[in-house]
Amino acid sequence: MADMTQGPEARPARLHDAPEIIRLVSGMFAELGTTDASAQWAAEVEAAFHERLWNDVGAFVVDSPAGDGLAAMAVGVVHTRFPSPRRTNSGAGYLEWVGAAPRWRRRGFARAATSALVAWMVERGVSIIDVHASDVAAPLYRSLGFSASGRALRWRAPDGPDAP
Repeated sequence: MADMTQGPEARPARLHDAPEIIRLVSGMFAELGTTDASAQWAAEVEAAFHERLWNDVGAFVVDSPAGDGLAAMAVGVVHTRFPSPRRTNSGAGYLEWVGAAPRWRRRGFARAATSALVAWMVERGVSIIDVHASDVAAPLYRSLGFSASGRALRWRAPDGPDAP
């Protein structure tokens, strides 16, 4: 059992963590109303992890204190944008997935994983990090220094897989 007096400790994800990360992400999507996470999707995520982890994708996890998998995870992508007079560097990040197993919520596990991911992004020159937050998760991000940005617009291919 982990010592919780100092708070949970995040560690860099390893390739063998992919199935547990997929389990947590599937639960997150189910809570958001997406219940059609297929075996094909899981295989694509695992392949992407093997190809991209620690290149443009970072992932931090917190092991379950009970020793039965992961308690929480945070996965994000680093992009390089063209330089702008408004920012000193061109690094940008996106928090792709953040989640905790239901039994380990509200104990700082997702915060630890997210904080480690943000620090990793900053070390790579990221000066802007975006996230799309649910109402439940928004307080976590605000407490880590995120604020609302109302200027974002999105385009979707009319016939693409992500069409409304």
